[in-house]
Amino acid sequence: MIDPLKEELRTLARELQGRSIPLIIGGGYRLVLRTGMIAESGSRTLIPDFPSARSTEDLDIFLKAEVISDPEKTGAIRKALDRCGYGPVVPNFQFQREVDYRDRSRSVKVDLLAAPVPAELSTSVKVDSVRIRPRGGKGLHAHITPEALTIEERMILIDIGEGEESLAVYLPHPFSYLLLKLYALRDRLYDRDADNGRYHAFDLYTTIATMTEQEWGESMNIKDTYKGTPQVIEARDIASDLFADETALGALRLREHARGTGYALSRERLGIFLDSIRQLMA
Repeated sequence: MIDPLKEELRTLARELQGRSIPLIIGGGYRLVLRTGMIAESGSRTLIPDFPSARSTEDLDIFLKAEVISDPEKTGAIRKALDRCGYGPVVPNFQFQREVDYRDRSRSVKVDLLAAPVPAELSTSVKVDSVRIRPRGGKGLHAHITPEALTIEERMILIDIGEGEESLAVYLPHPFSYLLLKLYALRDRLYDRDADNGRYHAFDLYTTIATMTEQEWGESMNIKDTYKGTPQVIEARDIASDLFADETALGALRLREHARGTGYALSRERLGIFLDSIRQLMA
């Protein structure tokens, strides 16, 4: 079955091949690629029979610090988007194009994001409340995402090429994705337009469910490295508030979404998830 988002991602990756511009895939499509990769590998995961990833129409792409601070590389990304037929929705960091899929047109949106850059690159970028861009660069910004501070830690390479073709993109490590999703859930708990954050709670569950034993150990190491940062401290507070027990609001949102999708979220599975997220964010 044709996956229009993968086709779009392949096209963009081909345009940037050989330019040392790694694409880090976040958002809902990260889970699509991740669950497919785990299912294909047959790896043992924390919770067997994990759910299928939800559908999405967006590609959230994180840019490494070395990319968002380099006007030549950001210029190459903008030119690649232009060649692929993407036009700006929000000037310079959100782009969209129409694609034909199953005999009808649908929109594919590309959002560009980046973590704050390290101190040694701080003079190479301009930052305001929502955007970051390279000094001297034009035509491309990224949405500044403070909770993505670990996004470059232990990224997972995935090959999305066809046949003999090799096209590498990267997925954030499960710990990095958990940070992003905890903030997203907190921000959407009472937003009816975003399903009150239910799908974010389910994404958190799926992320932990698909963790391997090695990734669990890596997550604990990343946590220990960054445990004193404001972002991880805040994530810890979010987790302890929303997932304190089965009756906490985050757990309720998770159970509601599971019922809506028909996923059998047993009390045992819920218990494993709650214990795991509390340990990871302790």
